[in-house]
Order: sequence, then structure tokens, then C-alpha cells
Amino acid sequence: MPEFSFEGTSSWRSGTECDLTIKGKQIVTVSPPPEFGGKEGYCVPEEVFAAALASCMNTLFILIAKNSNLALKNLETKAIVKMNAEGLEKLIFTNIHFNMKVKLEKDNDWERKKANRVYRIAQKVCPLRQSWGENVPITFELNFLQDTAKLSPLQFCSLSSISSILQFTISEKNTNKSFLNHTSCFC
Repeated sequence: MPEFSFEGTSSWRSGTECDLTIKGKQIVTVSPPPEFGGKEGYCVPEEVFAAALASCMNTLFILIAKNSNLALKNLETKAIVKMNAEGLEKLIFTNIHFNMKVKLEKDNDWERKKANRVYRIAQKVCPLRQSWGENVPITFELNFLQDTAKLSPLQFCSLSSISSILQFTISEKNTNKSFLNHTSCFC
């Protein structure tokens, strides 16, 4: 298998701000968190790292879904990166959590089972997990979103009256059904 190389450049702007550039195009100006002497109002490098990780997981899921003939309507992944700071000399990533929200073109049991298989494969082949191993715990969560625009007002209120829209959540260590996205309906 060939080795791939990816590059990004950080150029000091002033103070604690740096411009991040990829393929000659400036993408964002970053500054450390104010707790580390950075300026308020800028993205911090760890947020850019989290967004890049989320993008990686999205891309991986999309490629596996395509190979599995799973039609997606929407996919959004949030990566939450936790870090332990023991001063500037010791900054350690302690946990990464991926929260994936998927809306299927055809939302039925068969397609959800297919999506769960895609999800399990994505977890297994995650380049981050394979690179870092168990040194940094990485957890995953998959949520199915229903298209509420297709529901009649009565159906929507029925779903809301039970406090939520049922979504299937899978985490790496715990597989169970749970209710997410609590809503209230005054029908």
C-alpha cells in the first residue's frame, strides 16, 4: 500500500494568531484559548483538529455507504475532543467522541440495519483509532434522524407527545435504544 502525505502550514500573523493554509489557500486564523494567552473570538487549533476529525469520519462513512448501496439524505458528524492541560508543558488528548447524525433516503428497518453495518465498519477502519490504538479512548454514537417535514401535523404531535422522535443510538460500548432530541408540542 502506498504511503500518503498531507500538508498544512501555519504562519505567524501577530501576537498569538496564526494563519492556517492548505494548498496555498488560507482557511482560518487561529489563536490559543484565552486561558493560554490567546485572543478571544478566534478558532483554537484544537477546534480545527476536531472539525478535521469529523470530516475524516464523515468521508469514511460516505465511502463505505456508497460501496454498500446505502443512500444518504444527510450526514453530520460532530467530533468532541477532550484534553487535559497540566500546564503548557503537558497537554494530553484524553478522549475523542464522534456524534453522527444520519438521515436516510429510505428510512426503514432494512436501511437502518445497513447503516449500522456501515457504522461498525467505519469504527473499525477509523485511521485515528488504528494510529492511536487504545492510548486515547475513541467513542462513537450514531443517531437516525427522521424527516419531520413528511409527517402530518397529527403524526408529528403524536411523536412529540411521547417527548421525542425515536432515534437509534449505538455507542461503542453500549448498544441500546434511547430517546434523543426531546421536543414539546402544544397541539
